[in-house]
Amino acid sequence: MSQLGYIRKITPSDSTEYLPAFTHIQAGVSGTVTIENATGESTLLSAEILAKMSIVPVGAATKVMATGTTATDIYVWV
Repeated sequence: MSQLGYIRKITPSDSTEYLPAFTHIQAGVSGTVTIENATGESTLLSAEILAKMSIVPVGAATKVMATGTTATDIYVWV
């Protein structure tokens, strides 16, 4: 079982890169979240999956994109 490191509240941005990469995400207010990994591959997390899981494992992501993100109150774990 992996352990969660420290938590950080973030603001979605198409240009801000979070290093080290974060491994888990949580959205406090419902909506979609688009994340991007270090190679530039993006993934859309649906509002349904974010609502069903308190903390969603995301592998190793480096960005929470403003484009495609409608959720707010977003936290990531490093």
